[in-house]
Amino acid sequence: MSTVMDARSRMSVLGAVVMSSMAKQVSAATDNNQESALRTLYDATGGASWTNKNGWGGTADSSSDPCDDGWYGVTCSTSGTKKVQTLLLSDNNVKGTIPTQLGTLVEMSYIHLNGNSISGTIPTEFFSMTKLGTVTTTDDSNYYEAIRLDYNTITGTIPSEIGNLQSFYNYNDDYFGYGINMKYNKLSGAIPSEIGLVGNGAGGNFGSILDLSENSLTGAIPEEFYDLTTLSSYIDLKSNQLTGTISTKIGQMTNMQNYMDFSGNDFTGTFPTQVGLLTDMTGYMDFKSNKLSGVLPAQIGGMTKMNNYLDLSGNKFTGQIPEELFDMTKMTHYLDIHNNNFNGTIPATVGQLTLMESNFDLSCSGMQKLTGSLPTQFGMLSEMKTYLNLQNCDLAGSIPTQFGEMTNMKSLFDLQSNSLNGTIPTQIGMMSEMKTYFDLSDQSLSGGVPTQIGNWNSLTSYFDVSSNSLAGTVPTQVGGMVNMSSFLDLKTNYIEGTLPSELGNLAQFTYYLDVQMNDITGSVPTELGQMSLFNAYLDLHGNKITGTTPTELGNMVNMTKYLDVSMQKITGTTPTELGRLSGMKSYFDFSQNLVEGPLPTEFGQMTEMTSYLAVKYNRMTGAVPTQMGMLGQMKDYLGLEFNNFTSIPTQLGMLTAMEEYLDVGSNDAACPIPTQFGMMTAFTSYLNMASNKLTGLPTQFGQLTGMTYFFDIRNNPMHATLPTQLGLMSDMTSFLYASTGNLTGTVPTQLGMMTNFDEGSLDMRYNSLTGTVPTEVGQLSLMDSFYTFSGNSITGTLPTEFGKLVAVNGTVHWDYNSLDGQLPTQVGELTLLKKDIKFTNNLLTGTLPTEVGRLTALMDKFDLDGQGRGYDEPGISGSFPTEVGMLTAMTEFAFKVKQNTIGEHLPSQLGQLTAMTAFRNAPSQLAADEIGCDGADLENQNIAGFLPTELGKLTALYTFNMAKNSFWSHLPTQLGNLEGVQECFNLQNTNTTGTLPTQLGKLPIIDTFNVKHNTLTGTLPTEFGLMSTIEKNMDFSKNKLTGEIPSEIGLLTDGTAGSIANFSFAMNSFNGTIPVSLASFTDYNGQIHFEENELCSSNRTAVLGQGWFHAWVPTAIAQISTMVVVADNQRCPTPVPTSLPTVSFEPTAEPTFAPTAVVIDWGFWAGVVGGTLAGIMLLLYLTRGLFKFCKDPQKALLVMRTKYRNKFGGRNWSNAQDPELEDDDRDSDIGYGDMAGNRSTTVGAGVLNPVADASGASPPADPRQTEDGGL
Repeated sequence: MSTVMDARSRMSVLGAVVMSSMAKQVSAATDNNQESALRTLYDATGGASWTNKNGWGGTADSSSDPCDDGWYGVTCSTSGTKKVQTLLLSDNNVKGTIPTQLGTLVEMSYIHLNGNSISGTIPTEFFSMTKLGTVTTTDDSNYYEAIRLDYNTITGTIPSEIGNLQSFYNYNDDYFGYGINMKYNKLSGAIPSEIGLVGNGAGGNFGSILDLSENSLTGAIPEEFYDLTTLSSYIDLKSNQLTGTISTKIGQMTNMQNYMDFSGNDFTGTFPTQVGLLTDMTGYMDFKSNKLSGVLPAQIGGMTKMNNYLDLSGNKFTGQIPEELFDMTKMTHYLDIHNNNFNGTIPATVGQLTLMESNFDLSCSGMQKLTGSLPTQFGMLSEMKTYLNLQNCDLAGSIPTQFGEMTNMKSLFDLQSNSLNGTIPTQIGMMSEMKTYFDLSDQSLSGGVPTQIGNWNSLTSYFDVSSNSLAGTVPTQVGGMVNMSSFLDLKTNYIEGTLPSELGNLAQFTYYLDVQMNDITGSVPTELGQMSLFNAYLDLHGNKITGTTPTELGNMVNMTKYLDVSMQKITGTTPTELGRLSGMKSYFDFSQNLVEGPLPTEFGQMTEMTSYLAVKYNRMTGAVPTQMGMLGQMKDYLGLEFNNFTSIPTQLGMLTAMEEYLDVGSNDAACPIPTQFGMMTAFTSYLNMASNKLTGLPTQFGQLTGMTYFFDIRNNPMHATLPTQLGLMSDMTSFLYASTGNLTGTVPTQLGMMTNFDEGSLDMRYNSLTGTVPTEVGQLSLMDSFYTFSGNSITGTLPTEFGKLVAVNGTVHWDYNSLDGQLPTQVGELTLLKKDIKFTNNLLTGTLPTEVGRLTALMDKFDLDGQGRGYDEPGISGSFPTEVGMLTAMTEFAFKVKQNTIGEHLPSQLGQLTAMTAFRNAPSQLAADEIGCDGADLENQNIAGFLPTELGKLTALYTFNMAKNSFWSHLPTQLGNLEGVQECFNLQNTNTTGTLPTQLGKLPIIDTFNVKHNTLTGTLPTEFGLMSTIEKNMDFSKNKLTGEIPSEIGLLTDGTAGSIANFSFAMNSFNGTIPVSLASFTDYNGQIHFEENELCSSNRTAVLGQGWFHAWVPTAIAQISTMVVVADNQRCPTPVPTSLPTVSFEPTAEPTFAPTAVVIDWGFWAGVVGGTLAGIMLLLYLTRGLFKFCKDPQKALLVMRTKYRNKFGGRNWSNAQDPELEDDDRDSDIGYGDMAGNRSTTVGAGVLNPVADASGASPPADPRQTEDGGL
């Protein structure tokens, strides 16, 4: 029985279950597949974290029904099995991917998933919902866009299946009808061509919104895109990466009315003329920030209904602005074509935009340069209220007075940075509604600032006429702008006069008053103190303001930053009232004035000051106040330099927040350097105490371990040892100066710890440091310039570790020490060295290492000059390394003047130094940069052998001095290629043989050409007459030159003053006549030497030589106003003349004699008369004549031989100290005669200069015919 009962019970339960199940199936409201799709969406997008998830459940939850239980955002059909029609989950914290199952919601007409964090791609199944956008009846404005996926992070491409939406319908032709919005995602790839099918099916009408902006779409717009001809409201493709051209098919989209934005892509090509067919466009067309080019088509003016927003800026349009652009006469707001490549003038048709109210931008940047004048028709834009921008063009001419008709203008009138000139029209004052931003700066405007600006009592900020050529005064009417609160800029003009006291009326002014760099005079108005609200930026610097600083400036108690009255002529003392500006935080500058007296202690009240407090370049005296130590927040720039402060307080060390720029240099501070400076441990750069009278060098500087840049204590009498603790500043990278400080002791090895030093100078020059160079110097391997220890007393050898400074590319100076030994071969490791390397005045010995040839980057100077402490002590010796020829960029090479310094032969490789301007081998008493034959170069080095022909390649050489060597070779013709030699060409006394190359005649020498005292033969080439630039000396003396002196020598003059000071052809074998071409030397002031040749002349003018008549001077050159030395031409077969001219002196030019001026050679005269009595009597007679000569020089004629120089205003002979030298041993140089009018007679070596007397009369007859024989 119990078994039967149990069976019945089980059947009852089972039946109940079955019935329950059947009942549920009957009552189901939502399609099972669609319900499943929604539950899958919930799971895939973190439904549990949605902002609103009312009614929703996942696939594991079957407790509710989407349609019957009111799931949030879900609406369904109302009949039969309910189907989901809308899914609206905007801004609901939906995170995750779109499941493919959503494609089963085939009755869906709206889906809004925007404003969430949906990622992943759009599944192709998404567009299986083909009824999206097909519902035609709704009053809910939220449904205006059928598909909203915008503001997510969706990636991937737009599926081509979007073309399934062929039934997409425009609900009501309103601005926001049905549309598709996918903006602000991360979509990529090309726009699918199938997009052109959207709404193009039977009954379709895609007429509203397509927004794909702010993605990463690429490629060209497909041609099919332009088949969306029913679109009327909104196309937005901005801010993608689309390329290609804008198709001419854009002209098909004639229904487009409201919004077309293609900006922020990479479109290229021209702007299609078919845009002009979009005649129903009324507002918002934006193609800015692309790469469109070519001429802007005139057809754009066909969009005559446009009334708002046309932006073509940021492209590459060229040519002129089309006149038709301004046919859009209904435009009221925003017409922008700036930042293109337009040129030409602004069309006068601009005046058609009479309805324009705001945002009209024709400004130029980049390649856009509008020119011409401003059309007067701008005045017709009388409705303009804000933003007229024409800045940065090349507009010229004056500002039309018609601009004054823009009486509604309130803000942003910008003509800055053009080329406008003329005056600012007074009609500008009619813009009385102007409230903010009026800019005419950076032009060439002249005249004054119009007084009419006083009518602008509505102006609150930004009036800028700076950087013009405005003159006159600041108008007092500026005080009428009573509502002005900020930015009044008159800087960089030529404004004169005083600042008007009416500036004090601007009681509302708070920020930026700038009149710097004008010609303002007078004193600072006390009324500025009435601007008590002023809080920042008052700049008066760079004027001519005088007088004292008004105490009333202390009333600007709200000032927090930038008060600058520097670069004036302000005098007197600094008012203590400035201490009331206790709120100042930055930039207080009173530098470069004439302020005297102490720095007020009240400055210490500016306790909020953090940066830039400067009183430098004044005449302040006394001690720096201890109260300056109260500026505890100061971080950078405290400038006290170039005053007369007498001490530096220890309290400055309390500025522990200081990080950079503390300058007390160039004062009269005579005190110990405060040890408290070591407390400023935050300091990183620019600590300057140079050029004071400071003593000591605290070890506490080693505590500034963060110091990286510019530490300067030079030019102080520190009298201290160089502390080892400086090495603790291991972060130093550049500019450590401790030169000229009387520092003693050895070079600390700890300096090698500054391994970060990589720029500028580590400078310990001109101290008294001793000891050797530490090997640790090699640790400074990043250093690029090394001046370190010049001018000390450092001894020992240069360590080989010096070669580790492989980063050095600037300068290496070890000059003026006592370094000895061999120059290390490791110097050759400095292969980056460019500027110069100096070891001048040390005790280096040995040979020049061949490794110097590796310094191929060296461009300036290699200086080994002055090694040894005496002329005969050891120095650099040995052969001249051929490797020096590898230094092809070097311009100067210097080494000690010493015999046998560089070996016997010059290597031919020197010809590779084509950048060389000079070989400097100058004695220490000569300036290092001395040019000319006084700088010794390679003179007197006992160089032998041949002169290398390769020297002719040194075309940059400025001076060529190889004198006093022994080449015993011909002169290479290649030396004529030395086109850079201008100062000196000197091969004197070098045993040079052969002929003079004609090529030398083309050298552009200015100073000296000297080949004397050689054995040159042959004739003098006529080409030497081409040296028209020579000014001082040309010397061919003491050679074996023959033939006639070429007449071309007469070309070496400019015809008036003569272009050369001294010639010498003496002591050769020249024959023939003295060239009459020398007659061109009409006012010549130099000397010409012809003595000891075989010269003749056929005229009757003669001079004496060694007691007899040996040469003839051509009549044509007899009037040269200085001496012509022609003595000792004994071999001339010329008859003795029958007459001689009278030696003439100016009446005021009495000759004078030194006590030993004349010595009569009795032996010579005795020889002439054969020792006879008659000869003795004649000699006595001559003696009588000498005294007669002294008494009456006008009639005397002195015929004798002298071995001393007589004085007629000239200089002594070079051999006057040695009267026993024979003539052949004498230098052929002769001194200048200088008696009034440069007319002189020099008695010496038988030389007289026959000239006409003062009256200009011809010389008288031969004086020997007189009664007394001329005596």
